[in-house]
Amino acid sequence: MGSSQSSSAVSGSHGAGSNASQNVHHSLVHVSIDLTKTSACTVVSSYHYESFSVFKGNRITLGADWQHFGGKAWNRNNNGTETILADTTQNEVGAYIDIRQQATRWLTVNGGLRIDWHSHAGTELVPQLGVAFHPTRNDDLKVVAGKGFRNPTIRELYMFRSANPTLHPEKMMNYEVSYTHRLSS
Repeated sequence: MGSSQSSSAVSGSHGAGSNASQNVHHSLVHVSIDLTKTSACTVVSSYHYESFSVFKGNRITLGADWQHFGGKAWNRNNNGTETILADTTQNEVGAYIDIRQQATRWLTVNGGLRIDWHSHAGTELVPQLGVAFHPTRNDDLKVVAGKGFRNPTIRELYMFRSANPTLHPEKMMNYEVSYTHRLSS
């Protein structure tokens, strides 16, 4: 048996020819409760972001999100006793800024920085930088570099035989080059 509830509110405007008077505002709160015979889990998520332009060809997006999750999981043994696998909660809080600038007709630059805090793993900075070249109306060449990471899950930290409460986040650097050609304009 499970239930979930969500709500969202959206306002503002978003247009192709952005200028300082146009902005976008989004918020979402999501609550999910999952009850089964072997576990009780709750996830509460909230995110908010705001996009705006300071001058022509510019888009700045600021955002934040929060997530609280966890619960209790157990095994019922053949003799009727229960073995607790996990009974814990964790929190994640993040904030970011992304700046996109159309420098010329043929060049767009995009940079961003995100900071995440996790109640188990601590704080992580996640930068990203990209450049897009538009040599013709139908061609794009993009070069992107960014950092990625993934926090360990409650299951990986505390449950089953492979549990390891000292796990650290997985970290990586990603480099991407892509070329796109549109067959018609």
